[in-house]
Amino acid sequence: MFNKRNIAAVIFAVFAVWLSTIAPTTSIAWMLGILVLTIYLLLLKW
Repeated sequence: MFNKRNIAAVIFAVFAVWLSTIAPTTSIAWMLGILVLTIYLLLLKW
């Protein structure tokens, strides 16, 4: 039920939401979200 990939996904999602709250503009928040998603995918080698 809870494997490493699911736990990592939750951690990265929370991190992306936190980054979006401190981003000065909406476009920067989107870019930070895409960056976090890219890092997540590269770390888990999808």
